[in-house]
Amino acid sequence: MIDLSKNAYNATLYYEKYGLSARARYTWRDAYRSTDFGSTSSFPWGFPVVQDARGQLNASINYDVTENFSIGLEAINVTESEVKQYSVNEGALLCFQGLTDRRVTFGGSYSF
Repeated sequence: MIDLSKNAYNATLYYEKYGLSARARYTWRDAYRSTDFGSTSSFPWGFPVVQDARGQLNASINYDVTENFSIGLEAINVTESEVKQYSVNEGALLCFQGLTDRRVTFGGSYSF
């Protein structure tokens, strides 16, 4: 079926104490057939593509400096997991590869 995986998993670890909040989340999704081919709406040779299985790790840490001010660091796709699409079936001709990168942001918030 289009856009449905046989298995998909999410696991989250978190710690919150003394103004410190840390979280790590891993997401996994098995391969699936998709009508999304890169940035176009056409299918190679008239068939939907197969999005390869993929896992991704995200993490964040925040600290309450004062009652009103906090700082934080967030990392998206820590393992730099790639996006791959194959034509017709899994492991066939590679027709798209997204070279995703790791994104790290730092910020602060003030509430009043």
